[in-house]
Amino acid sequence: MPKTSFQWNKSKSIIIKDKGFNRDFYAEMGKIFERHMYKYVPYSVVNEIHYSPYRNSKRYREGEKALENKHHLADSSYVSVYSDHATVTYRAPYARPQYRGITPQGKAIEHYTTAFHPLATSFWDKACWSNEKSQIGKELNQLRKRCANNGG
Repeated sequence: MPKTSFQWNKSKSIIIKDKGFNRDFYAEMGKIFERHMYKYVPYSVVNEIHYSPYRNSKRYREGEKALENKHHLADSSYVSVYSDHATVTYRAPYARPQYRGITPQGKAIEHYTTAFHPLATSFWDKACWSNEKSQIGKELNQLRKRCANNGG
């Protein structure tokens, strides 16, 4: 049986970039996930923020400053873009306990405010992906093609 050899003419990073996986792709990808996760993120009322167990911590005060005009966890997100990925972060000082579903005292959060976001839950990224992966996948594929056609 004859041997076949294969050699790439481009580096792995160039091939990935040529397929549309570039910084622009990751920036838009983060926005797509942020938009889809929105309805799964608890939409807390303003008074809940001020009664946080973290209210005397430096992190809480910094979070409050970041939230000057955004009084709800769901509205406190921002996307950070890196060369090979993007992250969606929530600035509210109580975001971590809400995400994990456990209070700083170790008690489970049993009820989320669902008046504005009926799908609100802990681990909202996983809930979003579980329910909307086909739609997100379609959007990401269209985005990848658009980024690849724009020359990376």
